[in-house]
Amino acid sequence: MSGPCPGPGSGPGSAARGGGRIGAVVLSRFVKAGAVSAVPYNHYSLLRTVAAIFSLPPLGYAAEPDLAPFGPDVFSAAAPPPPAR
Repeated sequence: MSGPCPGPGSGPGSAARGGGRIGAVVLSRFVKAGAVSAVPYNHYSLLRTVAAIFSLPPLGYAAEPDLAPFGPDVFSAAAPPPPAR
């Protein structure tokens, strides 16, 4: 493999590996149907979000201090009530 490794310099909006514009479909009861976010995220943002959900330390470039996990622009719906028993 030649060329630079993906990392902080290949953040949102960058054409380098690991960055650039990506499409994502988020399926969750915490996301409003049809929601669209204009906030630039990258693959490492997704990795950091998953680590946070499971209370794990972020891995690799997902641990960069200036990298934002998915925020309230993505997780925009209130949690629905638990199902009745």
